[in-house]
Parts: sequence; structure tokens; C-alpha cells
Amino acid sequence: MEFKLNDLIVVSLILILLFIWLLVFKYVKKKTVDYKAYVDSKNLELLSINKSLEDRVVQRTEELKEVTERLEELERTDTLTDIHNRYSIMKILDTEVDRAKRYGNPLSVFMYDIDHFKRVNDTHGYRAGDDMLHNLTKIVKNSLRDIDIVGRYGGGEFLVIMPSTILSDAIDVAQRVCETISNHKFNQIKQLTISIGLVELRQDEGMDMLFIRANRLLEKSKESGRNKVSF
Repeated sequence: MEFKLNDLIVVSLILILLFIWLLVFKYVKKKTVDYKAYVDSKNLELLSINKSLEDRVVQRTEELKEVTERLEELERTDTLTDIHNRYSIMKILDTEVDRAKRYGNPLSVFMYDIDHFKRVNDTHGYRAGDDMLHNLTKIVKNSLRDIDIVGRYGGGEFLVIMPSTILSDAIDVAQRVCETISNHKFNQIKQLTISIGLVELRQDEGMDMLFIRANRLLEKSKESGRNKVSF
């Protein structure tokens, strides 16, 4: 009888321990599930935060790129006429001269100056002069071809670069520009004309000599009556 009682006690203890173990196991399992859910929730939260940060970085990068491009554009643009400024057009000329000489392609360039530009400002005022410059630039650009590049060298002087263009074709373009300007009626100004000096690149010269020759021919046009193309 004593042996059976001991067995019963042992079995009872085992059952109690087993029950306690089951309770502990269920508790641990529940906590594990809860912790996993908590970790998953935090991971999703971190992923969301990371995605938000990535989107903001992309947005800021695009904004910075736009600002940089705008600043670069302003750096190379003449604010009055919205074409290349002196620094930019001379840099382009240097590049085009190198390209033409490297590949043996023709390159023509002409400089034009607004005849009596100072008189326009003195007579009609600087505001009228600025409006005239802006309108004249539009007319010149519309008279040029898509491949031609125009920039303001300074004051009333401008430079036109014509890649892959021989002198005879460039003469046609320059004369068309000259005639178009002289036939146009500007506000407050009855008639406006330009003088042009036109050259084609020689294979034995660089940008500086090309520019000097164009400028000399421009002066020749001005000294011989203006409103003409010298080449």
C-alpha cells in the first residue's frame, strides 16, 4: 500500500510538472509569437522609414540637379538676349575649330555688329535699345539654320558659328540675315542695319586667327558703308 501511494505521489508530481511545463511552453510560445510580430512590425516600420528617406534623397537630388543645370545655363547665357554669352560662344568656337580640324570638316564663322548701336541708345533710350537687341536676336535666330550657333560677344557685336559649312553656303546665310534685318521695322526705330565679317576656317590656323580675320572683315564692312557682308 505504501509503495502504491509513493507511485501515486510520483505520478502526481510528474503530472504537475508536466502541466507546469505546458503552461510555461504556451507562455513562451505566445511571447515568442508576440515578439516576432513586434519585430516584423518594427521591420516594416523601418522599411517604410527607409523608403521615405530614399524618396526624399531622390527628390533632393533631382532638385539639386535642376538648380545646378539652371545655374550652368545662367552662367553661359546672355540675360538680355537669351543666347550664349561671350564666354560660352567663344568656348563653343574653340570646340568647333578643334572638331573641324580633327575631322577635316569645313567651318564658317561670321561676326555682325549693329550699325550705329550707340546712336540708337542715345536717341531712343536704353530700354528701347534693349528691346531692339532682344527682337533683333529673335530675327537672326529665325534666319539661321538649326545647326548654326549664335552668341553675343559684347555690346552690339554678335558671333555666329556655322559647323560643316563652306564659305559659299555661309555667304548665302549671312546675306539673308543682313537683308532680313534691314527690311524689318522695329518699334520706335525706322530702320536698323548690321555689318558682317565672314570667314571660313583654314586648316593652318587656330581659333584666335579665325576670330581676328572675321573681326577685320567686320571692320571692312563698317568702313565701306555698313549694311553689307564682307568675306
